[in-house]
Amino acid sequence: MAPGQGFFLELSGSSTSSTGDREREAFRELCRPLMQSIRNQFPIEPRAVVRVQQHGRSCWATTLKIDTTDPDGTRKSYFCKAFWVKTLKGSGSAAFAAGECKSAIEISRAVPGHVPHPHYWGQFLHNRDLYSYYIQDFHDMTLGGAPDPVELVGIVTRMHRETSANGAFGYCQPTVIGSMERRNSWQTSWAHAFAAHLKDAFEYDRDVNGPWRELRAVYEELVAHVVPRLLDVLQIGGRSITPALLHGDLCERNVGIDKGTGKIVLFDPGCFYGHNEMEFAAWRCSWATHFNLEDRSYLSLYEKEIPPSEPAEEWDDRNRLYSIYAYLVASGSHFGSSFRLIAKNEMICLCRMYGSEKYDMTRGKYDPDLIQSLLEDKSSGVGPSL
Repeated sequence: MAPGQGFFLELSGSSTSSTGDREREAFRELCRPLMQSIRNQFPIEPRAVVRVQQHGRSCWATTLKIDTTDPDGTRKSYFCKAFWVKTLKGSGSAAFAAGECKSAIEISRAVPGHVPHPHYWGQFLHNRDLYSYYIQDFHDMTLGGAPDPVELVGIVTRMHRETSANGAFGYCQPTVIGSMERRNSWQTSWAHAFAAHLKDAFEYDRDVNGPWRELRAVYEELVAHVVPRLLDVLQIGGRSITPALLHGDLCERNVGIDKGTGKIVLFDPGCFYGHNEMEFAAWRCSWATHFNLEDRSYLSLYEKEIPPSEPAEEWDDRNRLYSIYAYLVASGSHFGSSFRLIAKNEMICLCRMYGSEKYDMTRGKYDPDLIQSLLEDKSSGVGPSL
């Protein structure tokens, strides 16, 4: 069966307009080299590919469902993402595909059946552009609902009890959150590791939205004084933290319920080994719905299994610090949004508490009502629809 021929190509939601025709043809043209690469690298045979269709939506990739049948008629479906290199700097689209594949392998070992089974990642050229793709098992999922707290917490705690082989913070290869590449160098100091993550997020936002002198000033104060104050203390005075396997983007949009089995499925991982509390960075953010800090039905269960790190009384301040990272990534992923304004406001809050004695308050005043006012302004785009 020739790639791009002999099976049905379907463009979901297409119309009979000329625009729909162009989209359908572009989809077909992409599928030809993609399916050729898959056939060369991934052992679909002796299955027959009977349908390739667009499925779901992604800001960073073309997402496909590939339906196959065995000679005995057994059906098997795969989910495939094809990433375009120009969405990323550095190692480009390979960080998307290889990073997600490796992350899914790690999570699958920790919590089998709760992440789509990963198969393979590869690359192909199309119109002189390099694409990378990743293939996993297809799951028909219900999205957007609140998962069972007991089941979800059980999955997350088992995942967080996995640690790095070298006892360090980091990861063996780049991974991705949004369209930002995590470079993931190994560090024995969590404060140093987090500062590197924060630098990536700050530069990502700057490259997308442009320089902002006031943001840089408070960011430099945060890195110089707040990060070491809040995070060094986790590893001194007889205290220690163990690097935990993190999903890397554990938010509502990356958790589904398999319609066939009823099991919780985590997807779109970008793993690294970090402080377990960083997993909940986005749970503080303005787009959080059932994973929010006001409803502690998930966190309360989690903390019964894995208590807050000492000093426990600084958990909320550490969570605020980690949320700044999430806001900067969201800002870089959504040009012109208000997320960088929130990130700056949260930086000011922490600098007032833990900054240097000569910290200049004229750099900005903390507004405790900023998020609420932005949520009431529907045009700000910072709410749960993210």
